[in-house]
Amino acid sequence: MMKRVLLSLLMLVAACINVHAENASQHHLYAFETAAQEEAFNELILELRCPKCQNQNLMDSDAEISQDMKRRIHGMLLKGQSQEEIVETLRARYGDFITYQPPFNLQTAFLWLFPAGLLALLLFVLLRKLTRSNAQGRSSQAVSEEQPEHDKQFANWLAQQQHDTKTEQERDHD
Repeated sequence: MMKRVLLSLLMLVAACINVHAENASQHHLYAFETAAQEEAFNELILELRCPKCQNQNLMDSDAEISQDMKRRIHGMLLKGQSQEEIVETLRARYGDFITYQPPFNLQTAFLWLFPAGLLALLLFVLLRKLTRSNAQGRSSQAVSEEQPEHDKQFANWLAQQQHDTKTEQERDHD
């Protein structure tokens, strides 16, 4: 049992090292003229999302399209384009999905407004439920205030019934 656990841990460590080495080797395929270009490249591939993959940035994606986007980013950086220009070029080509923080416009309004709308709806339902429960509490309080009178009437009726039953039993007994 212990051998299996150790073997599993060893395999896990080896897989992690392999993935890290693979990502590092892919990253070093790109040569930069300055350290600033390399830093901008790293920031961009972390910031931008792969259009094919679900919620995975370009650095972590192995999809062909992400490899192509990395080559395009590398080329644009070498041509002297700024990060903003590169993001705008890629956004025009692939859509707002490639950024993790899409701009507010007509196409993305639902994404931005839905959480606030849902929160407003939940608050409305909660407030309405609270006001109804308060109204029911007030009406039940009014009923409870009338309750002692009903209790007295019921107690009198019950006493009368018991008295009548006792009287009938005494008559039947005699």
